[in-house]
Amino acid sequence: MDQTGNCLDGKELLIVPKDLVLEVVSDSQKSVPELADYSRELLASAPGPHFLVLLENASDGNFLEFDREVALYEEMVRSHVSLGSTLIIKAHPLSIAPVDEALSRCLASDYVVRRVSDRFRRYPMELWRDLIRACEVMTMSYCSISLTFLYGKSVIYPMIPSLIEKYFPRQFWIRTKTPTACIGGNWPISQSGTAEGSFGEDRYREELLRRGYVWAYHQIKASMPSSWTDAGPISR
Repeated sequence: MDQTGNCLDGKELLIVPKDLVLEVVSDSQKSVPELADYSRELLASAPGPHFLVLLENASDGNFLEFDREVALYEEMVRSHVSLGSTLIIKAHPLSIAPVDEALSRCLASDYVVRRVSDRFRRYPMELWRDLIRACEVMTMSYCSISLTFLYGKSVIYPMIPSLIEKYFPRQFWIRTKTPTACIGGNWPISQSGTAEGSFGEDRYREELLRRGYVWAYHQIKASMPSSWTDAGPISR
């Protein structure tokens, strides 16, 4: 993500049609039928409600210490998920530190916990259609946009400023808060815009521009339906 807002200046954006993206996703799913089988096994192994928790790799990137990353996720889960629910925890595909294992131990006494195996965690989340449909999804990344507009899925985006200040070193506050505000931390996203308190495409675009997040507009535009191309060119 370009936080300077300069990367796309003077460049034409070509928007991949949503239907084409879904077609590619569907073809990719057919090439790994074992992924759908594994998703169904996960869901059948524990009762609902099911919550899919998508982790990042903050300690691997030296943004915060391992124990603090685990504590951050634990607080997020306990703030948003009812006790006794089933948690399906998916480590970041590039994660090296065993954050998912440590988090599972912290939550096992109050939740039914299932960890996505290392064999399958490398697959992009957009391919996990069965799991996406069956679970409430908690994410701190671009999936809050891609899952909403590909599948009409509302997600839990728990990365609020107070948690950033509590767990991250001060030198990373701005770097972490900026994409959080733009990707959806406090802006519920809805494809139809009919849900109470949510934004449709036009309203969401207007909010980005009104708040001055032009770079985020360009970044997010690539994930939106083709109707966004009607907005015309935007300059800083």
